[in-house]
Amino acid sequence: MKSKIFKVLSGLTIVLLLTNSCKKSHDLNPPVDLNGLYVASSSLDLSAVQMYTMNGQVTNQDIIKAYIASHGVSDYFFIGAQSKPYADNTLKINFKNNTSAIVNGSYANANSDSAKYTIVQRSGSGFILEAVDTLRTLKYNNGRADMLIQNANKINGYSNCSSLDPASGYDASVCTYRDARPFVIKDGKLYLSFLTFDIVSHNGTATNGAYAFTTGIFNPDIVKQLTDRDTLIVQPQLLLLTKQ
Repeated sequence: MKSKIFKVLSGLTIVLLLTNSCKKSHDLNPPVDLNGLYVASSSLDLSAVQMYTMNGQVTNQDIIKAYIASHGVSDYFFIGAQSKPYADNTLKINFKNNTSAIVNGSYANANSDSAKYTIVQRSGSGFILEAVDTLRTLKYNNGRADMLIQNANKINGYSNCSSLDPASGYDASVCTYRDARPFVIKDGKLYLSFLTFDIVSHNGTATNGAYAFTTGIFNPDIVKQLTDRDTLIVQPQLLLLTKQ
């Protein structure tokens, strides 16, 4: 009897060991240790160009290629490429205790060459690096196309906006701005998420266009805000940061 019990227990042990082994092999996003200095690479990893109208996503690559060529944005959107050079790679982030960071370089807060940030909304696939300090700044109202680009990005640092008196001569609002940068964790590596946008918007007989290259996470719900003849294209990109 004891021999039979031992054999059964041994079998259970083997099953448990195999189960744990499978779990580890399928852990596609192993955690990143957010301690120490991380620096930016000199290239951006490119995802596919996406195109949207009020009817949803356009998946025909020939239509997307023709639109990019005819719209004159071939220098900003890349079909079939895996990466592109990134010259503005002065970004350095000194992470501390997996909770905060000091940011130096081109993406530090506007008032300082060295700014304090906290890690928020952390999950296995990424987090947001949010500036501790805020500033009051003007946010100009540059038309519907600019508004659509802002709404197509899930990251929005503006809040508590108050419109200026029209008598001032400025079509703008005074807002509180808190810098926020989205990071992606993929295959045990850390990336800063970027987006390139271009949109052409039609409002009656007026045509309005806007372009942006910014950090962010794409918001696919923007389709609900597109109207007749609106066209938006976006290309997500990732900047690798490596620990020194």
